[in-house]
Amino acid sequence: MLSDDIAALTARYAGALEWARRFIEMGEYIKSIQDSYYSAFYAAKAALIHLGIRSKSHQSVQGRIDELVDSGVLRPDTRGVLGVLLGRRNESAYRFSRGNWTEQEASEALDLAERFVSEMERLLASPSPRKSRD
Repeated sequence: MLSDDIAALTARYAGALEWARRFIEMGEYIKSIQDSYYSAFYAAKAALIHLGIRSKSHQSVQGRIDELVDSGVLRPDTRGVLGVLLGRRNESAYRFSRGNWTEQEASEALDLAERFVSEMERLLASPSPRKSRD
C-alpha cells in the first residue's frame, strides 16, 4: 500500500515538474510557478511516506522536511524551500493585483523545485526504515 502511494506521488511530481517546464515555454508563468510548488510538495510527501511519516497538511509536510534537515537526513539548503514555493504559489494564485509574473520568476521557482525534487529523489533511493507516525 505504501509503495502504491509513493508511486502515485512520484508520477504526480514528475508530471507537475514537466508541466512547469512546458508552461514556461508557453509563457504561462503563473501556472509554471504553481506546478513548481506542487512538484516539490508531492516529492516531499513521497519521501516522507518512504520514511514511514504521514503528513496531511502543506504546513505539516514542510515541518517534517525541516525536521529531517535538523537531524542531518537532508541537506541544509532544503530547509524552507517548500515555504518559499508555497508563498509564491499562493501569491500567484490569490494576489490578483500583483500583475504579470515574469519568465525569470517562473524559472527561479522551477530551479528551486528541481533542486528540491532532486534531494527528495536521493532520499527515496535510500533504504526505508518504514516507521509509521503521524
